[in-house]
Amino acid sequence: MKDRDYLTADPSTDYPISHYVGYTRQQPPVKRIRSHAARSAHYIAQIRPGTLADEETIKRAEACPKCGGSLWYYAESPTYPG
Repeated sequence: MKDRDYLTADPSTDYPISHYVGYTRQQPPVKRIRSHAARSAHYIAQIRPGTLADEETIKRAEACPKCGGSLWYYAESPTYPG
């Protein structure tokens, strides 16, 4: 079972990620977040409407509203070609 995103063709899959950007049709969206862990909602920086295309744009171009860090978490892979 795959419980997180990995960059396509990235041979490394065991590195931690500092941010998560995701899309869900589940209502309310916090139900999806809580399905990962009982207390994960505590770490939510923002919930907003959007599409799968919006998710890609946000990952590539936006910063975390809490810490200002990059949301392109694939770059955290030790084998990222970046």
